Amino acid sequence: MRGNDTEVKTAAAEFIDSIGYSVIDARPLAEGWRFEVGHLAYAVYTDDTTEQDENGIHGPAIRTADKVREAPAKA
Repeated sequence: MRGNDTEVKTAAAEFIDSIGYSVIDARPLAEGWRFEVGHLAYAVYTDDTTEQDENGIHGPAIRTADKVREAPAKA
């Protein structure tokens, strides 16, 4: 999830959690460049490092939700 309004993100995260999904706060909208191809936070969330996205791009595999949460800060 990405956004600038902390209160709205909190409400959305609580709802998403209540229906059985996890949320990863990807920080403010201005930080979106971190998820572009070639940056550390861009990843295929899978254990299969050979998987390609719909554009045929291979991304670095991230194996756990904790690593996904840590990636934006490292990018």
